[in-house]
Amino acid sequence: MTTSKYTANFLVALTALIWGTSFVVIRFGLNYFDPISFVFLRFLFSLFLFLPVIIIKKINVKKVLFDKKIIGIGFFNFIAFFFQYLGQNLTTAGNSALFVNFYVVIVPIFSHFFLSEKISIKTYISAVIGFIGVFFVSTNLNFHELMSGTFLGNVLTFGASLGWTGYIIISKKSLNETNNELETFFGSIFWTTVFLLPEFLYFLVIKKNATIGFSLISILSLLYLVVFCTVGAFSLYLFALKFANVGQSSIFLLLEIVVAFSLEILLSIFYSSLFPHSTPGFWSLFGIFLIILSMFLVSIKFNRKK
Repeated sequence: MTTSKYTANFLVALTALIWGTSFVVIRFGLNYFDPISFVFLRFLFSLFLFLPVIIIKKINVKKVLFDKKIIGIGFFNFIAFFFQYLGQNLTTAGNSALFVNFYVVIVPIFSHFFLSEKISIKTYISAVIGFIGVFFVSTNLNFHELMSGTFLGNVLTFGASLGWTGYIIISKKSLNETNNELETFFGSIFWTTVFLLPEFLYFLVIKKNATIGFSLISILSLLYLVVFCTVGAFSLYLFALKFANVGQSSIFLLLEIVVAFSLEILLSIFYSSLFPHSTPGFWSLFGIFLIILSMFLVSIKFNRKK
């Protein structure tokens, strides 16, 4: 692994740290917005916030927006968010975390076939260890919770995992060709917003059950997601992806789980109505250890003696 790949993995881990905070912020925001309106407004405002960058960097809007790979990135990003937001309401939090993060096992395989990346035994062992860690963190070996939730909810959250897989693979393929993360980000955010628009209008106009409530907390929650978790984190991730090995870097995204889990435990002390107080179980803590171990294993370089 070259120095640039070490740096790239560090940036991916930093991105995951930021995305990990989004889970608790979304929990606050969903008190004021329905899930579809919330995610649509998040991407719509992110698009508007990014407009000055488009002008300053003189991005060729027409060229970017009609690039087939860019449209594909936006579509898979839409699938990931839409399925995750719908599915998490139909299954348990543990199942949602488990199925959504299954991409960490799928991505190395897809990267081999679609990006011609080599899958080392170390990478795949690290991915499996990381996913086992997610299993322990999300379930704490509570098999009753694992068997709860609806079949449709579990299918949707697994579909979100496939969405993230497609987003990562096509983003890397696009960046290999253009080497321009700003164009990729702009195009993907634009098309994600476009694909979310019909669902938003359906709930707003036809079903008339869209919830949009503006208050200080809801505005701050939305602004945080727009500035830090979308414009900031997505741009940082795409920049890192230019230099990263997709299979290896996807393991560092599991840091999201560690951050989200730790914040929920901490915030349960102050906001018990949103985050019911619970003492972290042994298996959940062991799962965190496995996730950190997987990131360590994929980072170290073994010297072979000849």
